[in-house]
Amino acid sequence: MNYITEINRFYDWLETNQVPKSAIALWHGLMHINNKSGWSEKFTVAISVLEFKTGFKRSELNQARNILTQKGRIKWRSRGGNLCAEYEMIGFSDQQA
Repeated sequence: MNYITEINRFYDWLETNQVPKSAIALWHGLMHINNKSGWSEKFTVAISVLEFKTGFKRSELNQARNILTQKGRIKWRSRGGNLCAEYEMIGFSDQQA
């Protein structure tokens, strides 16, 4: 995944897909974490980390996460209990096959 290409395509995508600022911040936070993880196909992150990185409350992040899922930008799954959720970024370049 090319970080700069994905950011540019995300902003192109935003021109025709209106999402709240919490979803934009979450997408950037997840991209940053995925970049740090070496572009793993799937990665885990605690909601508290996302709260810190984005400045949004848990309820806002849950809503943003659902919006990004519905819009096809991420996949995620709860792992239950106190385990961190697992995320998968849906890259724009992945959709151009």
